[in-house]
Amino acid sequence: MNAMKKLLLAGIFQALLIGIVATGIALAINGLRHDGLPLINRVVTSLPSSIDGSPLSTPSVISLKDAFKMFNEKKAVFLDTRDLNEFGKYHVPGAIHIEPGKGGTEKVKAIRTGIFIAYCYGPGCPLAEELASELRAKGLKNITVMPEGWEGWASAGYPEEGGLK
Repeated sequence: MNAMKKLLLAGIFQALLIGIVATGIALAINGLRHDGLPLINRVVTSLPSSIDGSPLSTPSVISLKDAFKMFNEKKAVFLDTRDLNEFGKYHVPGAIHIEPGKGGTEKVKAIRTGIFIAYCYGPGCPLAEELASELRAKGLKNITVMPEGWEGWASAGYPEEGGLK
């Protein structure tokens, strides 16, 4: 039995050694590749660069997590670009309903503080980007887009409110 135990321990040791060596080789190769995978998820908690007013042809984006952080810190005004019926059902608490191309940009321009975060139904919906471009063209620099939209916000279980504003 003692010989069997030694053989088992030797096998476990060899398997661990092979795993450690293989991991080391994989990390080294990944580090040398120009298209290697990131090993640490670098979460950007600062705002995208275009919010500071730098000229970009397309609006900047903000992650769902960063948008929620700004919501909690009360540093952002959310702009819901979905149709009024959907906005009336549920929206980000305190959000302002404004659809691109339908006027109403003056009420946004009247708010002088904070960052504006435009959102739409979800990924692939162009309304938030259209509104952000429209507002940037009218001189509003501090606007960004949350591409995950309402679908991402609701799926994450973040706060919501209903009722027309």
